[in-house]
Amino acid sequence: MVNYGFLDTLAYQAQKNAMKTSIKLYSLILFLPILFVSSTIGQNRFSVTPAIGLVRGNTSTHIFTGELGFRDKGNGLLIGITGNYAITPKWFISTGISYNWIKYHRDFPEQAIKKTRDFMIPLLVHYQPSPKRLSPYFSTGIIIEKRQLQTYSTPPYISTELVEGKFPKTLAIALGAGISYKVTSSLSWIIQPSLYYQVYTAQNKVIFLDYRSYKISLQTQLSYHF
Repeated sequence: MVNYGFLDTLAYQAQKNAMKTSIKLYSLILFLPILFVSSTIGQNRFSVTPAIGLVRGNTSTHIFTGELGFRDKGNGLLIGITGNYAITPKWFISTGISYNWIKYHRDFPEQAIKKTRDFMIPLLVHYQPSPKRLSPYFSTGIIIEKRQLQTYSTPPYISTELVEGKFPKTLAIALGAGISYKVTSSLSWIIQPSLYYQVYTAQNKVIFLDYRSYKISLQTQLSYHF
């Protein structure tokens, strides 16, 4: 004689086990994107890079008559920090803030000293062609710059004219080439000379027929990946 109660119990248990299996399968499917994202983040896609370096500034102008307006050359210090995102293992993008102080010496048309403080926002693309411990490192992009403070003095350098406040924003093209050394899996040391060539300043284009300004920097950076 067939025990229908026993069969019903077996059918119920089988259905229950099937439901548990389905729940586990659906849970795995739902959590696969989370696991993928976690794995991606774990591949050092994000990094933070503080930097410090030396910077040299050069500025020369020509007035509308074609004559040399003035010529400034000076040295200073640069500090900054950027956040970086790896699009691929070789290509990165970054942005952040940096600040530089430069003391210029003017030798034409008169002897003078000019001190500047500039605030900069870089928007850069980086390329590191090799995953090896020591690799070339290239950068390019634009720099948005805003002067915060400027002092100007002439011999005997006692009285100083202080210029502060409303300076026009400038735009520069950035080019850099250096080396990256992987200290650990999450820490890299980068040394990179860079050139910032100013391509636009509304005020200077109005005043001067020819305005040329560029900065050369030598930066050392520590990039922490997480």
